[in-house]
Amino acid sequence: MRKSVILTIIPIILLFITMKLHGQPGTEKWHFETGGPIYSSPALGSDGTIYVGSADSNLYAINPDGTEKWKFNIGCYIKSSPTIGADGTIYVGVGNYILAPEYSDLYAINPDGTKKWNFETEGGIESCSAIGVEGTIYVGSYDGNLYAINSDGTEKWKFKASGKYLIESSPAIGSDGTIYVESADSNLYAINPDGTEKWQFENDGSESSPAISNDGKIYVGSNYVGYPKLGAFLYAINPDGIMQWKFDTGSDDIVSSPIIDSEGTIYIGSYRNLYAINPDGTEKWKFETEDNIKSSPAIGSDGTIYIGSYKNLYAINLDGTKKWKLENRGWRESSPVITPGGTIYIGSLDGNLYAINGESGGLADTPWPMFQKNVRHTGNYKDEVAIDNKNNANIPDKYSLSQNYPNPFNPNTTIKYTLPHKSKVEISIFNINGQLIETLTNDYKSAGIYTINWNASDIPSGIYFYRIKADNFTDVKKCILIK
Repeated sequence: MRKSVILTIIPIILLFITMKLHGQPGTEKWHFETGGPIYSSPALGSDGTIYVGSADSNLYAINPDGTEKWKFNIGCYIKSSPTIGADGTIYVGVGNYILAPEYSDLYAINPDGTKKWNFETEGGIESCSAIGVEGTIYVGSYDGNLYAINSDGTEKWKFKASGKYLIESSPAIGSDGTIYVESADSNLYAINPDGTEKWQFENDGSESSPAISNDGKIYVGSNYVGYPKLGAFLYAINPDGIMQWKFDTGSDDIVSSPIIDSEGTIYIGSYRNLYAINPDGTEKWKFETEDNIKSSPAIGSDGTIYIGSYKNLYAINLDGTKKWKLENRGWRESSPVITPGGTIYIGSLDGNLYAINGESGGLADTPWPMFQKNVRHTGNYKDEVAIDNKNNANIPDKYSLSQNYPNPFNPNTTIKYTLPHKSKVEISIFNINGQLIETLTNDYKSAGIYTINWNASDIPSGIYFYRIKADNFTDVKKCILIK
């Protein structure tokens, strides 16, 4: 009996200690005041620095304790969310075809707050960039073009997605390098890495950005703006451009981007509801908020779903019930970011970046757990996510390569590796004859613990080997694909 009582009390004591150390979930930790409303979603650097744009024309770098690190004035209000490259470069777009037609640039800012370069497009940029594994930056513009920009700021190519319509959607990059972007001409485009069109799927146009599942399906929201009787839909599209299903939310407003959990459930905000939709396109549940949703949701490691509405930040359980809400901070289009320590960052129309105490220790390990895939907003299905960083006490003291999981697998598996310091990392897949099948990454990474996903849907069953090369460290492990 005594043992049973002790086992019951211990979790309560641990919870109490956690709340004392980290704060009651759903309460404010600190806020940082900018000079204008924040529409931008914050991005998180590997050292814990938070980057966010403001309508006061500044890109801010904010320390984890809520103090200013630096700010960079671009000269035009910022609505674009920052994207962070593997080397720490921050990319952010400016301009609006109505309010600021003279501004139409993508800026690359060094981690110390100095300008690296700026690339001029033919129209303003309000969308977030995406970054390929080779370092190419992809961004949509109000001129209807998707631009591919080299890491030195030169143009690689541009793709005309529409004749006269703008692109407000942020691009997403599939496991094979295909770039997906939604245009206001009512099409979702699939674009090859060389800038040629793969296919286009006609829907209804939206600001919603695509999300990509483990089996390669593309999910994107769409709506007939101003025509509620025609509906607002979440589309599930196969990698060949054929629609699998569409889910009608019954509203006329989807501007939230979808996210995906480990079971394949898709979450998307529409008007005043957060929908949970099963992989077959049927409704799992919906959670009604008190006001309109423009924020995209994010899933924490414990399964909690966070989403902002015009006046509230909600934490929602996996069964669709409310966990808590934080009231009256003026959330709008800024989407939440979750740190490994559980803090939630989100911007507000009152001009503040808020740090909120949460209970989730980082993002969920799912195919697409937040807006633009990860805290760096790279929008790349294959991009690794650092699950530990310099802001934590557990920096690895050596290189390592773990056994993939699951193993055997079909068709997805996760590979984990650790870096004691910043290194050039190459992870490659070989068949049993030693022939190179695929290179998953070949880039510089900061110190930390990383996971990377391998989608082998186009590879036959068999025994394969994966190899890591990082500085002078090399290791090889065997895995088994069974279909």
